[in-house]
Amino acid sequence: MENTRLRDCSLFRLAVFVVLPVLIVLYTCNKGSYYSAMACTFAINVLLAASLNLVNGFSGMFSMGHAAFMAVGAYISAFLTLSSTQKASMLPGLPQWLADIQIPLLPALLVAGLAAAFVAVLIGIPVLRFKGHYLSVATLGLIVIVRAVLDNSDSVTNGPRGITGLPNLATPTLIFAVLMVSLFIMYRIIRSSYGRGLIAMRDDDVAAQSLGINLTSKKISIFCISAFFAGVAGAMWGHNQTVIS
Repeated sequence: MENTRLRDCSLFRLAVFVVLPVLIVLYTCNKGSYYSAMACTFAINVLLAASLNLVNGFSGMFSMGHAAFMAVGAYISAFLTLSSTQKASMLPGLPQWLADIQIPLLPALLVAGLAAAFVAVLIGIPVLRFKGHYLSVATLGLIVIVRAVLDNSDSVTNGPRGITGLPNLATPTLIFAVLMVSLFIMYRIIRSSYGRGLIAMRDDDVAAQSLGINLTSKKISIFCISAFFAGVAGAMWGHNQTVIS
């Protein structure tokens, strides 16, 4: 009971989700590049874990394809933020309109997340009809498919050599700001009527369906939301490491 009251306290949430990240950013920025890199890696992995928890924790599905959405987001953001000269030398197979585009990181993060969500729609419609172990194996196959496409599209993705020389645009301040906004959005989703429907579906899908909850739309939508945040995390990872492989 005490733990529940503490978790629901507004001051506690303010301290954990706002004050603590700000203090971490200020501390790491003054301690040098090593601590800054550690803090950024921590924040990106928190976002990945929280986005995976939307599917595996709150909807009752067991997805193992999260890394594929991360890869999609990383490559899409690289296409959008690299200079035309870099793309001409490394990625000669890109369409001309994409080769000429160079945008800031923030809109690139949004596009990367939307691209990952689009892939989730394409995969989710046939795959989310499975349940249990069948679903986990099917989503695991998504990783194999995405990796095969990336490795064999030499002129577009530079194949297994990966993309190097990404601009180091993912600063600790930006990463922690995106993390806090994303966690707040996920928190509001779970505390909404939509989130309560997800929890009902997780606990008993037959009972939830009898109450009028559309299981198919719930599964596909939360799969896409989770993929969106995974794509954003993958894009930040790529620009923080300056290389995608």
